[in-house]
Amino acid sequence: MKSKLIITIALLLFVAASITAVIVKNSGTSGASSAATVEKLDGKVVVYYFHRTQRCPTCLKIEALSRDVVTTKFAAEIEAGKLVWKVVNIETPGNEHFEADYALITQSLIVVDHREAAHPHWWNLDKIWELVWTEDDFRQYVDAEIRKVMSRV
Repeated sequence: MKSKLIITIALLLFVAASITAVIVKNSGTSGASSAATVEKLDGKVVVYYFHRTQRCPTCLKIEALSRDVVTTKFAAEIEAGKLVWKVVNIETPGNEHFEADYALITQSLIVVDHREAAHPHWWNLDKIWELVWTEDDFRQYVDAEIRKVMSRV
């Protein structure tokens, strides 16, 4: 009888811990996206890689190549706070607006110039899909497009 009670209490504690873990995990995700949404981006250029929850190998490669170009070629601009790299799952609660904001139809690399805060300009680097299998061309394209935006002001 006593062992049955102990097993019941242990199972209830396990269920309670599992529910707590799920709640903490989900609240952390939405809090992060909320923080990202309200993050002050005035005066910065932001390179966004937008994706959905379901990701293909090509999507992951595009993200990896883009991240590498941004973080290596623009390290000084990132360090100075002039450029920001962001990876955003548009299916995470709070991020859905990005799909309409940037007319997203697939995973996309978008460069947004927030230096003119009243009217941020943005560019969809849509050639990433045709260049993903020629890495040098991909890197040159992304680098050149970001440099064009950075040199605007």
